Amino acid sequence: MGGKATKLVIHHAAVAQLASRSRSSERTATGILAVIAFLPQGLNEALVGYLLPSLPQVDAICDVLCMQSLVYRQDSFIKMLAPIRHYVRDSLLPPDTTCLQEIRTFYYCTVQQCWKERDDDADIIISDHLNIEHVIAFDLTHIPEDTYYTCRRFLKCLEWHLPRPTTLTPAILNIVENSSAWEPKAYCLWYLGNLHLALSQFKEVIQVFQAAEQLYLTAGNHEMVLEDLQHSDSWQYISKEQKACVWFFLHRAKLFTFTTSADELFVNFLDEDFWGLRSKICHWRVKHFYGEDVVQEIVEMYEGDDPYQVLWYAVWKAVVASNQGHYDLAREIIHKASQNVTFCALPSTASFLHRSYGSACVELNAGEYDRAVSHFTATIEGCDIQGHLDFKAFSIRGLGEIAFEKGDFALAAQRFAETRSMCTEMGVPPRKLHSMPFDALPERCEGWTLFVEGRSPFTNVDL
Repeated sequence: MGGKATKLVIHHAAVAQLASRSRSSERTATGILAVIAFLPQGLNEALVGYLLPSLPQVDAICDVLCMQSLVYRQDSFIKMLAPIRHYVRDSLLPPDTTCLQEIRTFYYCTVQQCWKERDDDADIIISDHLNIEHVIAFDLTHIPEDTYYTCRRFLKCLEWHLPRPTTLTPAILNIVENSSAWEPKAYCLWYLGNLHLALSQFKEVIQVFQAAEQLYLTAGNHEMVLEDLQHSDSWQYISKEQKACVWFFLHRAKLFTFTTSADELFVNFLDEDFWGLRSKICHWRVKHFYGEDVVQEIVEMYEGDDPYQVLWYAVWKAVVASNQGHYDLAREIIHKASQNVTFCALPSTASFLHRSYGSACVELNAGEYDRAVSHFTATIEGCDIQGHLDFKAFSIRGLGEIAFEKGDFALAAQRFAETRSMCTEMGVPPRKLHSMPFDALPERCEGWTLFVEGRSPFTNVDL
C-alpha cells in the first residue's frame, strides 16, 4: 500500500461496501477500526463479545475489513499494519466513550479478579497483557483516580503470571503529586518496585522504593515506610505483625545493597508466625549454613503444602549434596522434587530457572561440563524470555568458568565481560554478584574473581 491517498481509497471502498448494508454497519466499522488502532495487540477475537458488547455484527464487519486488507488475523487477534494504524489514528476519532468504557470495564474486572492461581482471568492477562497495559497507561493520564487500584493490581498480576519489564513506569512517575495522589502513587510505585525485584533489577528497585518512601512520608502513612521508621513516632502505631513485616523487607533491602553483615540480618523477629518463619529461613541462608540437616528442615516445612517451595529448597539441598561430592544423590533430589511441579505454567517460571541453574551447578561440581553448559544455556534462554537478570548473570558467569577451566581464556573473558555488564545493569557490585550462598558457584571457580581483579590471565584483556 503506497501513500496516504491509496489507503484513503481503500478505506472508503471498505466503508462503502459496509454502507450498502446499513449506516449502522458503517459506524460500527469505523468504531472497530478505531479500537484496533488503539489497542497495540489488536482485537482478541475470542473476547470481542465481552470487550465490545454494544457493537453488532463485529465478526462480519471484520471479515470485510480483512478482505479490503485494512486488517488481518494473526494468533487469534485482528491486527493492523503500522502504516494503516498511523493513518487511522490521524484520520479517525479515537474509540468513542462507550467502546472505551466497555473495554475498560472488561479488562479492569479481569485484573481485579485475577489471583496467583492460574485460571481464566490469568489466561486473559497473559494473552492481552499489552492491551491491558496500554489502557491503564492511557487512563493514568486521563482518569487517574479511577485507575490507581487497577494499576497496582496489574503490576502484581505481571509479577505472578508474566514477569517482564513494563511500560507503565513513565505513566506512574508522571502522576501529578497533589494531596489526593500521594498515597495512591506511592502504592503504584511499591508494586512496581516488587516487579523490578522479581526481575532482579536492583538499581530500579532502590530508586522506585525511595520515591515511594518519600510519598508515604508526605502522606503520613505510618505502615509503609521502612528506613528510620522504628526510630520515629510512627513506630508506636504499628502492630507486632506489621513491625515484623517492616523488619523483613528492611533487612531484605539491606541484603541486596550489601550495607549490613550477615550476622545482623533477619534476627529481629524469629517467632514462628509468617514473617518470623521467612526471617528465620533468610537468616539461615545468609549465615552460610550449608549443613544438609538445616536445608532438609526447611524442605520439611513446606512438604505437603507447597510443591514450588519444596522444589526451591530441594534444589539448594541438591547443590549442598553436590558440593559434598554426592552427585547422583543431588540429581535424584532435584528429580524427585520436580515431579509435582508443572513447569509449563507461567507462575512456575522462576522455579524452572532455579531448577535449571541448580542442575547446572550440580553438573559443574561433578565435572560434567557438557551437561552444565546445556543447563546454563537453558537458564539463559529462559531468562531472555521472561526478563530475569540474576539467573542470567549467574549462568553467563558459569559458562565463563567452564571456558576458564578448559583453558579458553579469550572466551572466558568474553563471558565475564557480559556478566560484568549485567552487574552494572542490575546495580550490583561485581564482587557481590552472588548475594546468597546457595546461588554461588563452587569455590574452585576462580576465573571470575581473577577477571574482576584484573589478574593473570586477564591482565591485558582488551574487550
